[in-house]
Formats: sequence, structure tokens, C-alpha cells
Amino acid sequence: MSTLHDRLDDLAADAPTGSPDPDLWDRGRRYARRRRAGTAAVLAVAAVVLAVGGWRVQDLSKPDGELRPAGSTAALPDRVWEPSPWLAGTDEVGPPGRLALVELGERRDWYGSDVEPWGISAETGSYAFLDLPGRAEGQNRVTLSPDGRLVAYWLRGDPSGSRASGEEESVTGYALWDATTGEVRRHLVETEHGLSVGRLVFADAETLVAQFGHWIAGADGPQEQHGVADYAPLEVWDVADLAPRASPVLERAVGGNQIDGGGHGRIWWRTEDTVVSSDVHDAAAHVRVVPLGGSAQSHVSAVDATGRRAATIGPAMSRNVRVGEEGGTGRRVLGTERSIGVLAWLDAERLLVVRAPERRRQLRFGLSVVDPVSGESTEITATGGSPLTSTLTGHTEVAWQLAGGPTFDAVSPGHPPDPRLVLAGLLAVLVTAACVLIRWRRRGPA
Repeated sequence: MSTLHDRLDDLAADAPTGSPDPDLWDRGRRYARRRRAGTAAVLAVAAVVLAVGGWRVQDLSKPDGELRPAGSTAALPDRVWEPSPWLAGTDEVGPPGRLALVELGERRDWYGSDVEPWGISAETGSYAFLDLPGRAEGQNRVTLSPDGRLVAYWLRGDPSGSRASGEEESVTGYALWDATTGEVRRHLVETEHGLSVGRLVFADAETLVAQFGHWIAGADGPQEQHGVADYAPLEVWDVADLAPRASPVLERAVGGNQIDGGGHGRIWWRTEDTVVSSDVHDAAAHVRVVPLGGSAQSHVSAVDATGRRAATIGPAMSRNVRVGEEGGTGRRVLGTERSIGVLAWLDAERLLVVRAPERRRQLRFGLSVVDPVSGESTEITATGGSPLTSTLTGHTEVAWQLAGGPTFDAVSPGHPPDPRLVLAGLLAVLVTAACVLIRWRRRGPA
């Protein structure tokens, strides 16, 4: 009978002989080093990709050249580009200084997009969307003073009674934003149901004229009164004064027609083939009627300093500039075809016109100085992309007083990419790096 001692002896005799693998420890160390090196390599590649991506995003957001120093003499740029919808706003970059031009463009954020005004600094050449405090939603058209210093726009607010039918928010006044300081001067109008907006126009660099009415009923009022407004007397705001003044005399002269700013202290309005203008400071004595002849097509017209001459755009077939004189008839200015708007009379011998200087399949519009007699045209500001086409709808605002001087060499604005795509790229790099690390670390030793 075997004992426990005998069985243990038998097991010991059957045990394999030999010593432990002498490379086991070294192989374990090498495997640990490979894992650490692989992890470091994956993290290094991810860091390089993120760094290069961040540098590229930052580079795309910068202008394609050197901007002019702040405080430079205000002038128009020699070229205009359409900015990125992700361009920064003035809330981020601060007041741009005097503006050369204001246009409307698509602006995007994380949740959607809208059409908002953007401008070009006449001092530095930088681009920015205009973040105008209290601007009424949907009232994206703004007005630029002839010297580029002030921007006029409509204000949102709460009426004393119910809001007009169909209005998401009410307009209850208007404001002046100083592009050099960011200061805002507001004028609120007492209104029961909100304002029916008309026009905000500059008669000159120091005089704003406001045209508006009052909705006569709110959403809870009689159905037949919805959408009906009583127009108020025009208000004239000499910007040196604290508040505007009503001008019933000017209102009677206008007679309910839609006004526009003529510069030189005048406003104008039009009939089918006639431009009528008035001195805002003496409406009763200085009303001028200028026949244009033909069928004027453009809503963008201009009167000279005397009010005795007017210019507009003729029929769509040729789109020449047409000039009329008080007591005479309108005439076509030869050599000015492919024009879409007359912005101003710079002086007695020069017009500022938006036109395409060359006949192309896709027209490229720019700012040109035109002789109203000979039709000789000199382009002073070219475009890249589609800016200035808003002139067709009256949404291009130019500081035309700057057009008499030299232009500056403009640089293309930055083109910031969609931050949602940037974030998606960042997450893709991080997820890819994590997957590679997990798979690498799950591998056993070779």
C-alpha cells in the first residue's frame, strides 16, 4: 500500500526537467516598450493633424494680405469680394471706422442662416458683418451716410397696444450707429401697434430723413383694418441735434411717394418718367421737377446739388444711363450700357454708377465714374464674385463722397470655414486615434 510520501515521489519523478526561459523577462520588456512607442506614435500623429488643421483654419480666417493701418485716410477699395457667411461681426472685432460700402449677404451660425448687412472699412479695408444693437428682425436693409460714418436702421420694441397682425416683432423707432465709435443714438416713436416702415435716407452726411406710418389696428382688431397704416409726417434728424423734428411741409410736398436720399441736402421721389426733389431744409421753396423721358427701369437714381438735373437707368434692353434737366427732356447717355444703378452726382460733371464695363456671358459689376455728357466711363472699384448686384433691389450702400479721391489697394477678406465641419473633423481625428490605440493595445506579444 502506497503512502502519500510514495505518491509525491512518483509525481516528482514524472516532472519535466529544465530551467525557465531565460528571454522571458526581456521579451516582456520589449513588448511593453513597443506598446508605449505605438501609443506615443498615434498620439503624435493625432497632435500633428490637429495642429496642421488648426493652423489651416486660422490661416483661412486671415485676409489675403496686409490690411491698412487703423486711422488711414478713408477711401474706396479698388476691388470688392463677397465675404464668407462665417465672417466675424462687429461685436467680435469692434467698430470698423468709416465704411466704404454696405451690402447684404448670407450670414450663418450653428443653427441656421439669415440675410444681414456687412460692410468694408474705408480706413483699414477689413470686412465684418454689422451687429447693430436693437435692429428689428427682418429689417435687414440699412442706410449708409454719404461720408461712411453713420448707419441708420429700424429698431425693434414693444408698442403700447397689441402688435399688428402678421408681425413677429414690432418696429418702434430708428437709430444711428456711429461706425467709428460704436455709439448708438436711438429715437423711439410712440406707437400703439407698431410702425409700418418706409425709408430711412440721408439727405446729406449730417441729415437723416425718416418715412414711416402707424399700423391702425393690432392682431385683435377688426379684420378689415389689418395691414392698413396711417402715414406720419416725415421726420428730419440733423444729427447734431438730440432728436428729429417732424416736417409736415416736406410731407405735403412728397405726397405719400417713396423717398430716397439725393445728397446735397435733398431727397427725391419719382413718378413713371419724372424725378421730383426737395430741399429738406426749405421744402416749400425748392421743389424741382425733372423729366427723364422714356421708361426708367431702376429704383436707384440721383439728383444733383441744384435739383435741376437727375439721372437714372433706362429700359432693360440697353440699360443706358438717362439724364434729364429741369425744363427739358430726358436723353440717353451713349456708351453707358450694362448699367444697373446711378448712386450719386459727385459734382456737375461726374456720376457714380454701378455698371459692367465689359460685355461678358457673366457680367461683373463695379463702381464707375461716368461723364453725363460724353458717356466716358472709368471703373474705380472692381468686384470678385457677385457683390453690387444688390443694386438691382436698392440694397447697395456706398459712401459716395469718397469716390472723388484715390482708391486703395484692397485685399481679399478671410474665408473662415464652417465651424461645424471643423468640429466634425476634430472629432473624427480623436475617434480614429482612440480606435487605433484600442486595437494596438489589444494585440498580444509577438
